Amino acid sequence: MSKHIKGKLINYGFQTPELKIEDHIFGGGYGDAVVINPSGQWDSAKPLYEAQADNFETQGCTVWGTENALEFLHKFKFGTEKNYEELPPYIGAGLRPESGGDPNKVAQWIHENGLIEEPAYQFPTTLEELKSLLGKPVRSDIIAECKKWPYEFRHQWVLQGVSDKRQRMDAIKGALQYGVLGVSVTAWFKNEEGVYIDNGMRNTHWCVCYGWTDKGWKIFDSYDQSEKIYSFDSVISFAKLYFLEKKLTQAQKQSIWDLVRAFLFGQPEELKRLERILKPEPITPNLPVVPPKSPTVWLSELCKASIGLDLSVQAPNELGCADSLSRLIGKIFPDFPSFLSTIALNSHLASIDKRFKRCGVKPWVIIVSPTVGGNIGHCGILGDNDVIYSNNSKTGKWDKHWTLKKWIAYYRTQKGLQILLYELK
Repeated sequence: MSKHIKGKLINYGFQTPELKIEDHIFGGGYGDAVVINPSGQWDSAKPLYEAQADNFETQGCTVWGTENALEFLHKFKFGTEKNYEELPPYIGAGLRPESGGDPNKVAQWIHENGLIEEPAYQFPTTLEELKSLLGKPVRSDIIAECKKWPYEFRHQWVLQGVSDKRQRMDAIKGALQYGVLGVSVTAWFKNEEGVYIDNGMRNTHWCVCYGWTDKGWKIFDSYDQSEKIYSFDSVISFAKLYFLEKKLTQAQKQSIWDLVRAFLFGQPEELKRLERILKPEPITPNLPVVPPKSPTVWLSELCKASIGLDLSVQAPNELGCADSLSRLIGKIFPDFPSFLSTIALNSHLASIDKRFKRCGVKPWVIIVSPTVGGNIGHCGILGDNDVIYSNNSKTGKWDKHWTLKKWIAYYRTQKGLQILLYELK
């Protein structure tokens, strides 16, 4: 392990799910799913933190993670905090403190039985007390209370097994518009930037994914009162999307039959009355939606934050402009390649990567004067007030020592090179 990586592999109770043919895959079922959060960012709906292991290790991450996801959804859709009891699904889905459990079995148990809120059936405070409950069915009176839960809960797989980075990112970002996700992660290794990585090891933990930053996925963890960033480069083998809706009330169910009768017997006023019952005004929680940053905003923030940093990894200082710029763009688009030459960088921007297009002079666009033979060019970011951010070949650091006027005078007039501008779509 690199000296810059801290941590050790810990299994908090995640078991590789038992997959079944009838399991729904997102995109292949539940066609009535609708986008409820186009930004894919769920920061405004974070629930209250609740530790998975206050007194002893429960190996219950699949229960805590699933209930945290439901608490996110409830707060977002209905505007109130919930705190559900973990013990019924823990026992019902067959978890054990020495081996954990399967997140699919936990979700299915909740789907079939429902949940209850604290403090109806509290989690034991000692390991011995918990073990005394294992191997027994959930008490019938507790099941009866769970069945009163006034919500319909559904779940679908988004990822089932290892996928490549691009496929994984597209699938997770797409699904986050519909709800938060339960995801498998590797616990816990942290790099020198404070980002958590898998360190080449298998997934051992089940958490909530509630959005993303330029560095990785936002993870809501059931340990350390902690919200973590999990690198885009690290594997998430399994991801599950959750849905939460209110059940029809008895009055609504009765009104369905009344609606049919009113329609058949031509009673327009009765139809209007029943429509109000069947489709009540939605509750709009007073929660701000956190808009995603546009690539252009990210670019401007990263440029300014990177001043004084050595962004180049592969190239020496005097040849580091393309490498530095590539790595800065890679913080916005994690699959962006690292280039060592302005020629290769320009070719990629011009004809390969559809996220960029040629443009005129404007703030926060990429500027490239590609090398021709032995006539060395340069690249950087054109910012506000015609200031250009780029790698300084003398210091090897990212700074703003060029202006557009000086760039034109040197690279176009004196050296005869092209000046090409690309904006991020």
